Amino acid sequence: MKKLIAFLGFAALGVAGYLVLNPPRATDPADDVDQFGRRVGRWGTKQRVSGAGNSVAGGLKQTVGDLAGSDELSNAGAFDQAKGAVQDTVGQAAHAVEDTIHDLNR
Repeated sequence: MKKLIAFLGFAALGVAGYLVLNPPRATDPADDVDQFGRRVGRWGTKQRVSGAGNSVAGGLKQTVGDLAGSDELSNAGAFDQAKGAVQDTVGQAAHAVEDTIHDLNR
């Protein structure tokens, strides 16, 4: 079970790394830079909201698992919390990119 949790954790980190290195791109070359920055910001907001939801759900799952004596449920909750933290961090990075794009385009 520990190997599965470790594998899923590394997979989540890999996905998060991919999303950080490959944020949503403007599809039309005519899009201006500010519009692209706003798209990245909206995407970052979605990641942060999703991350907060995963963190809360993971905390509940971990608590229920601890109360019920289920290591599997408790570990799954801890994994969901970690996943939520990664999503929140990715969202914060996207917001930083949006701010930088806006500042450079002044």
